[in-house]
Amino acid sequence: MKHWKTKLSIILACQLLVAAGLWALGLQNSTHQAVQLLANLQEDNIQTIEIRSQDDSVKIISENGVWKLPDFHSLKADQDKVKNLILELKGLTALDQVTQSSSSHDRFEVSQEKANTELILSGHNSVVLAHLFLGKSPSFGKRYVRMDGEDEIYSTKWNAMGLQAQGKSWFDQSVLQPSSISELKFEEFTLTQENGLWKSGEISLDQDKAKKLTALLENLRVFDTSENEPADGFDVEVRDSNGNSLTYTFFKKDKLNFVKRSDIDTTFQLSASTLDQLQEASVEDLIKTDQESATPAEEPTPEPERKD
Repeated sequence: MKHWKTKLSIILACQLLVAAGLWALGLQNSTHQAVQLLANLQEDNIQTIEIRSQDDSVKIISENGVWKLPDFHSLKADQDKVKNLILELKGLTALDQVTQSSSSHDRFEVSQEKANTELILSGHNSVVLAHLFLGKSPSFGKRYVRMDGEDEIYSTKWNAMGLQAQGKSWFDQSVLQPSSISELKFEEFTLTQENGLWKSGEISLDQDKAKKLTALLENLRVFDTSENEPADGFDVEVRDSNGNSLTYTFFKKDKLNFVKRSDIDTTFQLSASTLDQLQEASVEDLIKTDQESATPAEEPTPEPERKD
C-alpha cells in the first residue's frame, strides 16, 4: 500500500510540473505576442494608403505633404482622419496569437481571397511598407489581423470601424467653407460686414441673428458627392475679405439636398436643415426690433403703507 502511495505521489508531482511548464510557456507566448506590429512605421515615408473591401476600394496619396483622393473627384482628404489612422497603425498591438495555421485564414476572414478588409501602405517607388489583412471582430474594440506573407493571426485592440473603403468616408467635408466672409448676397437682400458689424443697406440688424445666418456658410459641411446638376434652386453669393467672389447654388431633388460652388465641378450633398435655413432667410427676420432694443421702463416704487 505504501509502495502505491509513493508511485501516486511521484505521478502527481510530475503532472504538477508539466502543468506549471505549460502555464509558464503560455505566459511567455502571451507576453511575447503583446508587441506593436508596426512600431517602426513613419508617416513621412508613406506615400499611398490603399483600403480594399469585398465591394469597394479607395486610394489616398500624399502630394507635397497634403493627403488627396485621386480617384474620388481629386478631392482633398480629411487630413486629421488620415493622420489618426497612421497613429492607430503605429500603436497597433498584438494582444495574443490566435493561430499560425494557414488553413484558418478563411475562417477568420484574413485570407488573400476572403479578407474582410485589406490595408496597404506604400512608400516611394511603390515600395510596400505594410500590408495587413483585417478579419472578423472577436469582441467590441478588437479585430483579427494577419500580416501579408505570414501565417500567424493576431487578436488586436482595434475595431477599425472608421476604416471604410469608400472615398466619401475620407474626403474633407469642410471643402466648401469660404476662407472668410465680408459680404453675403441673397436673391432679395445683401448682408455686408463693416467694422465688424453686419448691415443690410442702412438697416440695423440683430448681430446675433446675422452671425447665425453667416455661420451656416462659414461652417458648411457636406457628406457625399453626387452626379446631379443644379436645377430649380437658389443662389447665395459670398465675397471674402480679399474681394474674391464665390457663388453657391442650392437645390433639392428626389427629397435630397445638394449644393454646388462656382469654382468646383463636383456637386455635394448636405443636410436639409442647412439648405432650408438659407432658403427661408429674409432681412425682416434679421432686423433688430424696437422691443428688443428698448430698455424696460422702471416701475415706480410703491409708497409704504401708513399705520395709524
